[in-house]
Amino acid sequence: MNKPGLLRKSVWWRLSMAMGLCAVLCVTGMLSSRPVMAAAAPAYVRIIHASPDIGIVDVFVDGKKILSDFQFATVTDYVPIASGAHKVQLALIGKGIDASIITQEMTVQAGTPYTIAALGTKESGFLFKSFVDNNVIAGTGAKVRVYHLSPGVGTASVSSQSNTLVNQISYANASSYIPVTSGTYAVTLNASAPKAALSTRLTLKPWSVLSVFAVGLVQGDPHWRLVSAQQQGIPGMPQTGGNPYVVSETYPYYWQWGIMVVALVGLLIGCVYAFTHKRASNSAAEKRTVAGG
Repeated sequence: MNKPGLLRKSVWWRLSMAMGLCAVLCVTGMLSSRPVMAAAAPAYVRIIHASPDIGIVDVFVDGKKILSDFQFATVTDYVPIASGAHKVQLALIGKGIDASIITQEMTVQAGTPYTIAALGTKESGFLFKSFVDNNVIAGTGAKVRVYHLSPGVGTASVSSQSNTLVNQISYANASSYIPVTSGTYAVTLNASAPKAALSTRLTLKPWSVLSVFAVGLVQGDPHWRLVSAQQQGIPGMPQTGGNPYVVSETYPYYWQWGIMVVALVGLLIGCVYAFTHKRASNSAAEKRTVAGG
């Protein structure tokens, strides 16, 4: 009997089966972890204080203070927040969450950017209004969006150098995104009732998204004004239209499947070898028993 040969074969099939099992477990672990990673993708939120009848405030999300000393006509940067439902509250500074002026449930989707505006007057009541944003930029261009957040102004239109960019958007609404080339523009915002106009110069950087917020009162205080916020654009992803924040859940991990197939083939070979080796050993033992008898 060739014991060294049998030993080598035994070691080979045991090692192949062990490596195959390890590869299967590793790949299975990586694949099973992908949905958890995708589900953990946050939403992105910024807040603007656009209520002329509310002074300086604190803002709370799910009972936790996230903004303090938040003043009228101020807009924050985007910050990540867990997707799902949240309780958002606003109270005058130092008054505490129990004295909230606005308490509202809001739901945000994973990977989506939002603008949340604190709106309203004492006469109309106060509320939060959310807008779904889109900061994807094609190429090196730029784009502009106008938010009409001025109560009592009627509809508003925006023009630049006699060209109408936005035509008659109503209060608490936002325009569509307007693609433009980067540069400096003289912009005029016209209100329908009462008749009024605001003019300013806006500079758009390449590959950027400019948000223009009309806030305040045409007649009264705080007075009507334009507030702008410029966000670096996110390149669109080929073949998808490009949501800049979404974690892909369908990325083709072909190499992992390749390892899985090789591992399964190795296991199959090891099992076949073990089975045939066992049969051969049993047959040899039977022959020795017969010969000895």
